[in-house]
Amino acid sequence: MPSRYGQALKWILRQGPGSSLWFAASAGSISWRYLLSGRCHLVGKSGGTGIILAAAEQLPPQTLERIILLSPAVAPSYDLRRALWATKQQIVSFYSPYDQLVLNWGTSQFGTIDRYYGASAGLRGFVIPTGQSALDRALYDRLVQVKWNPGMILEGHLGIHIGTSMPAFVAKEVAPWLKP
Repeated sequence: MPSRYGQALKWILRQGPGSSLWFAASAGSISWRYLLSGRCHLVGKSGGTGIILAAAEQLPPQTLERIILLSPAVAPSYDLRRALWATKQQIVSFYSPYDQLVLNWGTSQFGTIDRYYGASAGLRGFVIPTGQSALDRALYDRLVQVKWNPGMILEGHLGIHIGTSMPAFVAKEVAPWLKP
């Protein structure tokens, strides 16, 4: 296992047994061969998006195929450059302005996983920084933001937080991003 991969895994495992980070890392350690093959995708939901973004930031450039963020509970201004650098293709973020209870009130009261108090990126999308270098613009060009639309109701996604977990939504909207 290359040192950067080892560092990322050690960082996650340091979170301690019983934590969701430790569980994800112990399950994910089985998948290092997929990570090394270059066909690895990271998918996270809500606060878990912060975990996978932090893990991706520890990886070498173009290690991952894609990162999929479902209802991300991170700051809208979260700096995605290092995570984008770790991907070969896109970061795809699904957000909904109707996810008010969790991604507006909840993150305003209790904060996001990256300690931001306010409406999260899962409510309004990520804010693209202004005054970027050409390299940063090229990285952010690979951010795909998918806003909830009424057609997603047929997939079981009513615009609220649980919607991005509905099987029909995952099959129709998320799964195509995971294909080679």
